[in-house]
Amino acid sequence: MQDQRPDTINSKTITALHRLERAGGEHSRTTQKLKEAAAELAYLIAEELEGIPCGVRLPRNYIVIAVKPNSNIGTWYYLATADKYGDAVGYLNGTGEYLAGDVTCWVPACTRKAALQFAADIASGWLDELGLDELIEQITSLLPPPVPLVWVNVYRSSELRQTRVFNEVLAGVIEARGTAVIADWYSIASDPDVDVLRSDNLHPNDEGQVVFAELVAQALQRL
Repeated sequence: MQDQRPDTINSKTITALHRLERAGGEHSRTTQKLKEAAAELAYLIAEELEGIPCGVRLPRNYIVIAVKPNSNIGTWYYLATADKYGDAVGYLNGTGEYLAGDVTCWVPACTRKAALQFAADIASGWLDELGLDELIEQITSLLPPPVPLVWVNVYRSSELRQTRVFNEVLAGVIEARGTAVIADWYSIASDPDVDVLRSDNLHPNDEGQVVFAELVAQALQRL
């Protein structure tokens, strides 16, 4: 299984996902090709991300799962979609079988629904969003986990989608780190009924600076 993994994320695989995303039923030949294309790309992504803590929520509710059978022949990495609790609900490169014959390591098969969503996310730039968690982890690594950390999330009205993606990745990394909390500046600054920003709609005004300071103080109390 590992020998079939690609060496690079190539345009052929991504094109296959796009072409197949609207065709076939759950058990059709076309859907099988779609799942194979999704699995091929998911294998590579999961291995490239194995350095981050497993279970950290990636952009658009994806996570990497590490599975190690009792036979101790190594660790398999899977890319999966996650529910609101952070549990894996759709394995992109799942095989629908017990891993290495270990009856305690069942790996669900990829579904058509999961593969279609993956194709749509790839088409809309998901791959470009994956570097954020690595950047955040590099910064947080400057403070070892026992050291308390408050990170203020961001608000940039001119780039709302990117802002939401960054804050989503940040929340996952901070939750996984422990002894860390997020001060939610985004929710305050994005509230149309609250006047806390200057005319550039980015930096805090006089009132915003007071609110910002209070926000950080409240976050410190949660540690």
